[in-house]
Amino acid sequence: MHLILEYVMVLIPGLVLGGVLLWGLKRNSPLWHLGIFIMVFIFTRDAMTPLGLWRIGSQGGIWLRFYPDPLVLAFLGASGVVLVLLFQVASPALAETVVWFRRRWWTGLLVGLAGALVVAAPLLIYQGLAIPLDERGGMVPRGMIPFLLMVTLGGNFLEEVLFRGYVFGWLTTREEVAPGKAAVLSGVLFSFGHLFLAFTVTDLGIGLLVFTLWEGCLAGVVRWHYGVIPAVVTHGLAIFLLAAGVV
Repeated sequence: MHLILEYVMVLIPGLVLGGVLLWGLKRNSPLWHLGIFIMVFIFTRDAMTPLGLWRIGSQGGIWLRFYPDPLVLAFLGASGVVLVLLFQVASPALAETVVWFRRRWWTGLLVGLAGALVVAAPLLIYQGLAIPLDERGGMVPRGMIPFLLMVTLGGNFLEEVLFRGYVFGWLTTREEVAPGKAAVLSGVLFSFGHLFLAFTVTDLGIGLLVFTLWEGCLAGVVRWHYGVIPAVVTHGLAIFLLAAGVV
């Protein structure tokens, strides 16, 4: 609990300033809202690293491990969902751009699962063959797996609503932006949003940008054809596979 409280205390100044900006802006300023939402997301994500809420490794590819405590993981996953709800209320114009499902929902979920395997497969194969597990985070306690799913799906629900919901949705309202271009641009912006994490918060560097570009563009294609929730499955389960120590 003390770690959760410490994290919340770190976030309060940024959340307050973001709330003041939203309050001062007109409700019909979706691009301003989107910029503030993305900055809030980057702040809440990057604040996790110095507090030890997760570890991201550059030895042997890219791997990550979350703090092994059920309460902490549940809190982080729930926080992502709560922020999405707050963003939806704060900016109705952006909320209208979100398409949760296209076509049959179950087809979308299956495609999202396949997308997760495609995203994670190159790293999992390379790391599984070349790097011992104990050199890239080690085994994750099996009892943590349900809570790991909570944090990877809940936290990446926030990211996907931002980039494949709001960014993709807003871009497709522009006549000059085709859906395929919007899918790629949402992936590029998603990778751009990892610059600080790659070069200042961690030492992952260009490798993280390449991976997030790959991940973001594939999630964008899934969103294009099947909606935001399937894109959440693609993103969330890919991160789960990299964080679970399954291979």
